[in-house]
Amino acid sequence: MKAVRRGEKPRRTISRRGSGPGEFQLIRGVRIIAGDSLLVFDAATMTFSILTPQLKFARSIKAPFMMISENGGWASNDLLIINGRIRSREESGKPLHFISRGCREMRSFGDLGGYRSDLTYSTWRQIAPVSNGFWVLHTNRYELEFYTFTGKQTRHIKRTINWFTPWWEWPDPRKTLPTVPNSAGLNVDKNGLLWVVAEVPSKDQKKYFQAT
Repeated sequence: MKAVRRGEKPRRTISRRGSGPGEFQLIRGVRIIAGDSLLVFDAATMTFSILTPQLKFARSIKAPFMMISENGGWASNDLLIINGRIRSREESGKPLHFISRGCREMRSFGDLGGYRSDLTYSTWRQIAPVSNGFWVLHTNRYELEFYTFTGKQTRHIKRTINWFTPWWEWPDPRKTLPTVPNSAGLNVDKNGLLWVVAEVPSKDQKKYFQAT
């Protein structure tokens, strides 16, 4: 990781490749947090690290889950909300995780009733934080939930529409259509309107793909 001023070349190297404190192998996310510190997520070591405003390593916390997407965000009460896949005996199948801004606390919620390797996409989510909680959109079906910052689900919206049929496994193009509808984005605008972005394949998509 390198420090760069806008419009200039990299000024200096902040870290090096490795698995020790302050070292990284596969950086998947960098966020500015309170006090101008940096929160860095390393997908290879499953570690969240805090760097000081002087870009010195401060501390880290080991994540017990595989981060699926970078669609999470900061909630108003200093919690980072992340979509991840966890496989521990106690938390298996929970796709949502709170991490405190100081990287000192972590907890999981949103029980799926266990994890199944053949239903990987069922754990994928889009996330949109708001002042009193956050909205969650499933990737494989048009279904939304609202959670409070305690992890309690208070709302559930499920739409049944012919252009977004629920699915559980990504299709094999040799056997069926090459792709399926999926959620691509979720956002709440300044007027409080909830926007859902979905990718919907053309009905004649088959002719644009050549299976090998």
